[in-house]
Amino acid sequence: MTQLPSCPVITSRLIALALCLGPIGASGAQTTKPPATAATPGQASPELAKTKAELTQTQKNLSEARQALARSQANLMTTQKQLVESKQGQTRTQSELARVRKELAETVNAREGLRKELEVEKAQHRATQARLEQTSRSLARSQEALGSTQKGLAETQQLLTKTQTELTAAQKTLTETSAAREALRKELVTERARQQTLAAQQAKTSQELAGARNALAEMTAARDAAAREIKAAREAAAREIDATRAQSSAAVRKAEEADKELGQTRTRLGTAEAELAAARKELEASRHRLGEVSLSSDEGGRARFIIEVPSPDARLYVDGKLRPDGEGKRIREFVTAKLQPGKRYELELRVEVPGKGEAAATSRQVLFVADTEHRLCLPEREKRP
Repeated sequence: MTQLPSCPVITSRLIALALCLGPIGASGAQTTKPPATAATPGQASPELAKTKAELTQTQKNLSEARQALARSQANLMTTQKQLVESKQGQTRTQSELARVRKELAETVNAREGLRKELEVEKAQHRATQARLEQTSRSLARSQEALGSTQKGLAETQQLLTKTQTELTAAQKTLTETSAAREALRKELVTERARQQTLAAQQAKTSQELAGARNALAEMTAARDAAAREIKAAREAAAREIDATRAQSSAAVRKAEEADKELGQTRTRLGTAEAELAAARKELEASRHRLGEVSLSSDEGGRARFIIEVPSPDARLYVDGKLRPDGEGKRIREFVTAKLQPGKRYELELRVEVPGKGEAAATSRQVLFVADTEHRLCLPEREKRP
């Protein structure tokens, strides 16, 4: 039988019952004939029955209070378990945020490297411009020589013809240099636009991370509030173990409010995790875009390609031909044959991942010239639902 908790009301009623039964038993033991003024057993029986009925009702009320308290304690244990799971989810979220911060730092470092390479491109552009100015001065000197030659046209007709031929060649060289300068200017403008796009995407990623941090702070505050409410409910339950059914119902309502608050906390946690997943996806896309760049490099009249493929077992095709170089690695590198300076070439790069079929293949057309280095990233194509 379960031991009943102490209750001042029950104790007082038991004492009253003992006092009522005590005189009756004592009077029966002392005399065989009751005096004329003493209470008979028939008169004491209604009071005794009433006391027993009250005792039975009190025990029933106490049993119901214990059942309600047991349900309240079960609800409190369930809430504590859910809070532990919420705390574990928060720990995982913090780990993910730390990893995202690390990847963001790597992205910033890659951007700094790209900025330095752009400065090198600018220096080369200035050198090209200096050579162009030198060619212009040479052209001016040739024009002066042409004027001197015209003064003696009768004696130096053959020399004039030769000078005109040299002038034509110089003009052709100047035209080619101007075309090369315009191409370099267009490439520089394209690179600046790409830098601005990357900066905007990085700012957007920072804003999303800030939103995730705010959501995490709200989730932490909600968890602390729920913990305080559960602690208050536990203390109230400990103080009101011997209270009536109404007090037990109040403890149950507090536990339900704590469950409701925990559900809201879960909802906010799910939102924070969704925002974090979106930030990771955007960061991965930014990393791929930062990894693609074309640079001028002294390759002996050739072009060098450094390509990142989706997996080490991916197959790389160049103009439809399989390149076995670097199989088993994610970074593949190859050099073309010797090319004609100033001429633009085009080739097709195609990547297939074994076991995923044509749907996962990725291809790209690349334009290039001699003495350049191209760093490309060919990710696996996402499957459409």
